[in-house]
Amino acid sequence: MRPAPTILSNSLRLQATSFRLIVASFSPRLARVPRLILLLISLLPLGLAAQYDKYRFSRLDISRGLSHNEVNCVFKDEKGFLWFGTMSGLNRYDGYSFKVFKHDLRDTSSIIDDLIIRIWQGPGHKLWISAGKGLTIYDPLTEKFDRNPQRFLHSIHIDCDSITDVGKDRKGYFWFVATGKGAGLYKYDSSHLSAQHLLHREGDPSTPHSDQLRSVASDTLGDWWIIYADGMLEKMDHRTNKIVYRSAVLQKNFRDESTNYRLYIDAQNDCWVYTTGKPGGLLYFHPSTGDCLRIRKDSDKHSLNNNLVTGIVQDDKGLIWIATDHGGVNLLDKKDFSIRYMLAREEDDKSISQNSINTIQFKCFKVCVYSIHCTCGI
Repeated sequence: MRPAPTILSNSLRLQATSFRLIVASFSPRLARVPRLILLLISLLPLGLAAQYDKYRFSRLDISRGLSHNEVNCVFKDEKGFLWFGTMSGLNRYDGYSFKVFKHDLRDTSSIIDDLIIRIWQGPGHKLWISAGKGLTIYDPLTEKFDRNPQRFLHSIHIDCDSITDVGKDRKGYFWFVATGKGAGLYKYDSSHLSAQHLLHREGDPSTPHSDQLRSVASDTLGDWWIIYADGMLEKMDHRTNKIVYRSAVLQKNFRDESTNYRLYIDAQNDCWVYTTGKPGGLLYFHPSTGDCLRIRKDSDKHSLNNNLVTGIVQDDKGLIWIATDHGGVNLLDKKDFSIRYMLAREEDDKSISQNSINTIQFKCFKVCVYSIHCTCGI
């Protein structure tokens, strides 16, 4: 196996310090428009206004070895490899070529299903894969898959129906979000090979608000922020495992809109919240002051061009990238909360190909990586 390269290809070396890689995929809803992976190159040291106009895209698709043009998720592992979960197989990209993992009826150590939904970093340098038929664990040393994650979960005292999220904090602890039987938040200590179930206890405000979690995210201090089904927002101290901050700001701003909250914590430890499936815009929240700002299409000063937000990420320059459905990418500058729009332009084959975007991610490993998963409109 070749190591992941520092720069993704020789053709990119001339501008190594100024690249952005965008990975996008497009829905086959329109048969003539395939889903694609896009490589975004930005000429960075330009003025801020110019940056928005200088993002350019080149494409990777099945002709370059990707197993399927419909990409559902993207993940960068500890070694720097990029993983793409598609409708037909799991793909590992080393900057030169793809290696594809698919389900094999004759091999019980193959992946459980070809429909890949999410990818997480798990304990023991292994990847946890959420597929159409359930969870499976990938071992990079053997390149084999364990289709029975419950065996590992039981060994570390996690007894639950399903795992919906896995996170790793700056101290090396892993956090599992469980639903159904055994629902709640679990903190796993690899050095002791055991997990602690952080349960809600009636009458104790230092414990979680409830066991029905909707979204979790870690800040730069290693503390964890939690949103619950009823909209309560809390911060848990990673050292004491106690709740140290609680706010009902979401309950006041997202009344009767949705319980499918999604949370993003930026580099300044500010909160960005949106709801999935409904056009609720987003909420910016500054915990230390309690200030909040609801940002929507109909906002008085700075507005989105579409209220259906599908993802949020901050780049290395501090810009907030807001993915929308049919509104492309809305680029927000935190200095004044001004918003610019990155839209598809039919006459420009180097622009975003479609304006319906499902997810957006950002990683940086000498080359900065954005992954944008787009869907064709009707």
